[in-house]
Amino acid sequence: PIPGLVRIGPDYDKKFNVELLHEYNFKGVTAIKVFRVEGARISEGRNIAIENSSNEFICVSDAGCILADNWIEEIASCQNYSQDKITVTGGYNYPYIENFIQACLAVCVMPRKDEIKKDSFMPSSRNIGFSKAAWRSAGGYPVNMDYGEDMRFNFNLINSGHKINFNPGAEVYWNLRNSLPAVFRQFFRYAKGDAIGRMYFIRHFIRFASLFFFALLIVLSVLFSPWILFGILPVIIYFMYKPYLRINYFLDNKKVNNYMGRIKPLFLIKVIIFFTIPVMMVYTETAKLIGYLFGIAVRKNF
Repeated sequence: PIPGLVRIGPDYDKKFNVELLHEYNFKGVTAIKVFRVEGARISEGRNIAIENSSNEFICVSDAGCILADNWIEEIASCQNYSQDKITVTGGYNYPYIENFIQACLAVCVMPRKDEIKKDSFMPSSRNIGFSKAAWRSAGGYPVNMDYGEDMRFNFNLINSGHKINFNPGAEVYWNLRNSLPAVFRQFFRYAKGDAIGRMYFIRHFIRFASLFFFALLIVLSVLFSPWILFGILPVIIYFMYKPYLRINYFLDNKKVNNYMGRIKPLFLIKVIIFFTIPVMMVYTETAKLIGYLFGIAVRKNF
């Protein structure tokens, strides 16, 4: 098989030079196709790469990710289940951590393996494998979306009769955003994509309902008694208990620690993260709220 390598976007030349490919030793690979399409969206870039790939099974990841040594074998495992209509496999994403913001973001937004529900698993396209036939039947990646196209693609796969298998052995290390402005933009865009793609309405409804409940309790506490604010505890517990359970899971994990870099001492980092989680959660939830509203406002243009 000949891999297709595509990166689309107006700012990509600032980060990547095609000539670097000639300096890298791709073991066992005889040829690489590189396609450069100015002005195309990510979804279009994915479709171009898939259409021009020579194999009938496609393995997809993103720039900035590190693939486990056995990733190809694991992500292609769904080929063994073709009789059961399982033609898609998604893997598990570990964080790639190099600074404090990435460490805090990891525990706030990335689930543990045992948190993932296999029956409702929706993989990111930084870690997915599928047949070309499945891609065609789903209509490819939706070119009318600039963000969230991979989640919409998942829904289209399911609607066209394909089952998605979760293989925790297919591991990818994801390079998280490393600054607060970049984190805000990321989750703003994800939520915007949800609105444009008409996805996860219930999830966002709960988010807005929680905000309304929080505002109502503040008003009631001012009018009647500050003790009313204790009513917000169920909301806080609902949104924040999982991140606290992930601190040791990620930061003590040797696979993640391989990429911990400059974060020392670990115990002190854990303590600081413990108190920073509420701030990061409010920050990302705010980005999602604004992004979803913006997506609703502009989706008629998509």
